[in-house]
Amino acid sequence: MALTSTQKALIQTAHSQGLLDREIASRSGVSLSSVKRIRKDLALPTNCPVNRRGRKGEQLVADAARRRGLTVEWREVDGEKFDLIIQGLRVDVKTAAPSPDGRWRFRLPDTRPSFYGLYSYGKDYAADTDLIILAALDTTETTAEFYVLPSRDLPTHIRVHPGSDSDVHLDAWHLFPVSPAALSA
Repeated sequence: MALTSTQKALIQTAHSQGLLDREIASRSGVSLSSVKRIRKDLALPTNCPVNRRGRKGEQLVADAARRRGLTVEWREVDGEKFDLIIQGLRVDVKTAAPSPDGRWRFRLPDTRPSFYGLYSYGKDYAADTDLIILAALDTTETTAEFYVLPSRDLPTHIRVHPGSDSDVHLDAWHLFPVSPAALSA
């Protein structure tokens, strides 16, 4: 059933008030999937802070890769098993804000909830991606340090901080193949 213009307006208003999709669905009397579809049709970003932070990390990684002369493509659809294709490699980006102790904590569980948390599915980073990039945001969430890791044999929890063993992965952009354009420059 098609949504009425009143329902669409309710969705847009509730979104502008910062409500999450479930709250918008409840307030406007439509299904959660309808809210997501209309939000996408209206080019409205999610209001979920965790998802917004994740999108910010993906954008920062894409920008950093392009500055290094690497080719970047975005996944074709949401729900893909990776976030970006950089230099032909499938990359999953994990983003974290700093904790009070100045460290960043990243979770890489082997099961993941669906977008709406209705079911769980397996996540195999080694099969689904080539590299993982951990985007360690600064306190303003405007810039990040990037830790580039191969996707095989990853622990489910990773903590990074300056001056630790994690520094070996800091800015490890050399893990991407060199582009012909970079070779000729």
